[in-house]
Amino acid sequence: MFRRTFTIIAATLLLVSSASAIKADATEPVERAAAYLISQVDDSHLDAAFGAESITAEAVIALTAAGQAVPETEQMTTWLEGRAKEYSATGEGAAKLALVAEVVGKDPRSFGGVDLIEQTLAGIQPDGSFGASPSPYSAGLAAVALKRAGVSVPAELTDWLAAQQEADGGFSYSKGQPADADNTALAALGLTPYPAKGGVELPQPVLDAMHWAEGAQQSDGHWEGFSPINSTAVLGSLLSDPGVPNAAAATWLTGQQLADGGFPASADGTDADLFASIQALLFLSGYNYLTAGAAASPESPATTSAACPGVLVVVDPGSLGGSPLVGCATEYSTGYTALISAGFSIETTSQGMLCQVNGMPETCVTSTTAYWSYWHSTADGSWEYSDLGGGTYKPPSGAVEGWVFGDGSVGPQTDPDQARPNVTPTSREMDKGMVGPDGSTVLTIAVIAVLVAGAIVAVVVRRRNRTN
Repeated sequence: MFRRTFTIIAATLLLVSSASAIKADATEPVERAAAYLISQVDDSHLDAAFGAESITAEAVIALTAAGQAVPETEQMTTWLEGRAKEYSATGEGAAKLALVAEVVGKDPRSFGGVDLIEQTLAGIQPDGSFGASPSPYSAGLAAVALKRAGVSVPAELTDWLAAQQEADGGFSYSKGQPADADNTALAALGLTPYPAKGGVELPQPVLDAMHWAEGAQQSDGHWEGFSPINSTAVLGSLLSDPGVPNAAAATWLTGQQLADGGFPASADGTDADLFASIQALLFLSGYNYLTAGAAASPESPATTSAACPGVLVVVDPGSLGGSPLVGCATEYSTGYTALISAGFSIETTSQGMLCQVNGMPETCVTSTTAYWSYWHSTADGSWEYSDLGGGTYKPPSGAVEGWVFGDGSVGPQTDPDQARPNVTPTSREMDKGMVGPDGSTVLTIAVIAVLVAGAIVAVVVRRRNRTN
């Protein structure tokens, strides 16, 4: 019996070993790009000609999306918080910092003492354009930041953005100029519904932009642009499924990666460029500005079990209308703490009762038929009404928490089993073929796990044989 059990274990180990090797090969470019970026961090930030705050913010987004370098991203995020007041003075800076806050799971309405959502809204010009140097790129970024915060994008911004589309479906820096990859990508993301749910039909401007992108992609997988690396990374994400980068673009990009892990700005270049490396990392991780990090949509891998190291929080507007939002909480001493850590802003009454989430509803009032009811996921994959309030209940690690606005009769629309975290804080890194928390490789961890499981099976079988 032991010989048979060992044979089964050996066969299983062979399968695990092969699968781990494939996964490690697939994620090697991501690890190398992340390592390069980390090596460039100095005094908790990066430097670039267009601004230390901007490039550092981009790095935080990409590294977080890739599940890499948690200590470094935390340090850079803290550094950005210390410069939030100055950098958010421009609409573009406010939008980018709001996106950072949303990706890492912080409150964009209180980041470094600044309400970045209000600052972003203030950057919208009377004609609907955005920022000091209006372009579809900046307007799209602003729209993404607002949507991820649960704020309705003002119609004037959306209308202006859609009006910038060229006849061929692409977008350019200035209306009437040839379409380019970067502006097309950000404009399309800005016009894409959020959260993106299965079966939702994309607006025609987004479909037209995707059609332009498909036609503009070169036979080797890249897109032309001022920097083909950046352009391919940004536009490639538009034609990718969440977590799975466009194959042709990914193949071309990985062929451009340098020995130090970085990427050049120009095709076949020899010197690594920070911004090109950052955008390549974000794309190769399988995410973009709309799907990266803690507050991505319910059906995105960014908020499923492979990405959340703590408690998943579902916020369903319920009777207010709108789709559920999902965020990942890494701090969850109470239900309210989890809400905030997951990237949601909240307001409570003087009695401590939750009355607003992300500014919903417009007034901070509650009644027996219109309030934020609190729910917990159960073992059978359903929702259970909470007997305790959000200020008292302490969610366990791995739980899925739910909040719904209405009369309290039904739980969230989102099935908790679709988003239930069932992994350790480093599981996403392990799933990508990276090292474990103790420095061991994924393969080593998998081997140990299988050996232990096999040993248990052997013991159980032998005990049964003794009793028969």
